[in-house]
Amino acid sequence: MPVETPGAENIGVPFTPWQTDNPLQGTVWVETPFAHGNVAQFDDRWKLITEDTLPKYQQLLRDDPDLARALIAADVGGRVDEYRLKNTIDDILRQLATDWEVDRVEQ
Repeated sequence: MPVETPGAENIGVPFTPWQTDNPLQGTVWVETPFAHGNVAQFDDRWKLITEDTLPKYQQLLRDDPDLARALIAADVGGRVDEYRLKNTIDDILRQLATDWEVDRVEQ
């Protein structure tokens, strides 16, 4: 995701012909911890299912069938409660604070 750095493209003295290119102006490409896409959109949701959720589920069935069986048999209410915002906010905030990566900077 490109992020434009703020500021004028040219630095100049107002009301004069003197100006110079702003050396600080550029584009920073950043990888964020935010999900790619919008699960409210069918195409994005289907892509998430086919490229992430289903393959991970199939891998779990193949690599650890006992854990898969235990998860499937577990009480849904208890599992839902584990993932409520009040129980996951620490993990979410940690990801938002740390899982950023600058891919490249262009001037």
